Amino acid sequence: MGATGIGNKLRDRTGAVINSSKVLTWMAVTADRISKLALYHRTLANIERTFGKKEYINYQNEFFMEGEYANRTFTNDEINRIADVLEGYKHALAERGIPFVFMPIPNKENIYHQMLPSARRPDFLPRLMAELRSRDVQVVDTQSTFEHLYKNEKKKLYPADDGHWNNTAVAAAADLLARHLQQTDDSTENNTRHLVKQLD
Repeated sequence: MGATGIGNKLRDRTGAVINSSKVLTWMAVTADRISKLALYHRTLANIERTFGKKEYINYQNEFFMEGEYANRTFTNDEINRIADVLEGYKHALAERGIPFVFMPIPNKENIYHQMLPSARRPDFLPRLMAELRSRDVQVVDTQSTFEHLYKNEKKKLYPADDGHWNNTAVAAAADLLARHLQQTDDSTENNTRHLVKQLD
């Protein structure tokens, strides 16, 4: 079998090179689903709050779901246990040829931490993401982007009367995920081409 045949076989087996129109369609559908999920959670929260089923914590005229408890300090053991579970997802999906990407969405307490009585910046997500990266688990860092949008661009990412993310945050997360997937696809395609050149 020639180098071209090997390259085609690798491409078919790994799914490394994806038709760009399929990728764009998938990204648009994913962004739409993320947006609808956020709207669903917000609507559900409004219903629960209206009928008194959910207690919200109020700081500086902003509603929070967990308050100070959300930004508690996690032990290294807790971080490792969570990372173990996520790494397990990666391996289980890899056995089926499916890539796993972890994209955490920071809660309102995380990004608006200065409004809480302690004003302490939580370190849970940065620590968890660092641990996952050390295990070669793909991570999309929404925390840094959300912090930049809120602190530097003064954008609201959560409604004042709710703890769920708004359309600005959804759009930012969808853009991050799309860029991550495109970079991953480009990198995989380049690696495949490099391997084919080596085989020539």
